[in-house]
Amino acid sequence: MAMTFSFAVLGALLLSLTYVPMMTALVMPKKIRTHQSFADKFVNFLRRMYRPTIKFALRFPSLILGLATAFLLAAFLIFRSLGAEFIPTLEEGDLAMQMAIQPGSSLTESVNTSTKAEQILLKNFPEVKHVVSKIGTAEVPTDPMAIEDADIMIILKEKEEWVSAETREELVEKMKAKLEVITGASFEFTQPIQLRFNELMTGAKADLAVKIFGENVEELKRLADQAANIINDIPGAADVKVEQTEGLPQLMVNTIAKKLPNMV
Repeated sequence: MAMTFSFAVLGALLLSLTYVPMMTALVMPKKIRTHQSFADKFVNFLRRMYRPTIKFALRFPSLILGLATAFLLAAFLIFRSLGAEFIPTLEEGDLAMQMAIQPGSSLTESVNTSTKAEQILLKNFPEVKHVVSKIGTAEVPTDPMAIEDADIMIILKEKEEWVSAETREELVEKMKAKLEVITGASFEFTQPIQLRFNELMTGAKADLAVKIFGENVEELKRLADQAANIINDIPGAADVKVEQTEGLPQLMVNTIAKKLPNMV
């Protein structure tokens, strides 16, 4: 994407220096005459409205500077009391749900759980058009996942056809309530493109991730659980989850080198 955008900007720059001036010289009329256009009249009207204001400001500079400073301080105080967001969340139109079951579960259990979740969503929400699940790692391993993890894409109808909820947040809350009947599984909701971008940028699929580094796995798990308990008490926090670091099955392979007889 970055290379495509760079090539497009470079092409536009080259055309603006070569093709555009040449076509302008051929197409535009050679005779130039001075006249009052609509734009000139409009600008002159604005200037006539603007001049009295400038004259007043120059007559009372202390008053104008005092009012500007007061408005700046008021704006600063109001800004501190407002919430802020660096990049607003865009509604993509569909939902992405991450399912996780107990570590070490079989592929059959993962398939059965994801199928049950798909049936619940299709049965209880007319807004859902299709539900597609991807379990484990894909054939191209750009997204390594265990077989107990699944990405479930929920394709929704147009928002005008929704009947269960009016907003995306309300629909997600109702879906979570319906999926609570599935024991031993956790579900996290996001959006397809947002899910991939979060994973590419931070390595985590969540909007906000806390990473704790160390060598002691048990201590890391304890600190992660402690951080999750603190975050759960923060207003606005939802779907707080600690990544599984212990209890996973391990396969130990010991290789023994044997000296083979020479073979002719």
